[in-house]
Amino acid sequence: SDGPWLSAYTQPANIDYKGARNWEDPSSPNHPLNWYNPVASTRNPIFMADNNRNTSDQHTLNSKLEFNYEFADWFDATYRTGLYFQSEPGRVTNRKLTSSVATRNINGSVNDTHSGFTRFNNDLILNFHKDFGNFSTKLLVGQNVRMDDRKQINVSASNLLFEDIYNQ
Repeated sequence: SDGPWLSAYTQPANIDYKGARNWEDPSSPNHPLNWYNPVASTRNPIFMADNNRNTSDQHTLNSKLEFNYEFADWFDATYRTGLYFQSEPGRVTNRKLTSSVATRNINGSVNDTHSGFTRFNNDLILNFHKDFGNFSTKLLVGQNVRMDDRKQINVSASNLLFEDIYNQ
């Protein structure tokens, strides 16, 4: 659902938005069953703001652990590991409204989403540096392992039978 903003942009310029707040009174012309246009994108934007929800959270963990050790004055090692984790659960709900006039029904719906990403990174670096008189040597040897995992879940239901029940 695009929410109330698309609806507000497509309304005639003379819409009384203060009056549109009274959408809950069934005898009001601003009630969704009495609204001048049954098309979903031009419904009462105040009704849409009150009944359509889009929520999400973001959880992020970023960590690094590093160890350095000097085995000898000419040899040292570095071990480094890191983890990045991100989780984004979300939910979009549209409240159901039933009417005896078929074109005025507003179907309830729910859409649960989850996006997860994990990256594990690991380095091992060996540093050799030795002098032989006036001759100097340096050798750097290392390896890197990186593992990425991404998962997205999207579960939705439309034409919900009961008002205000989203299977929470």
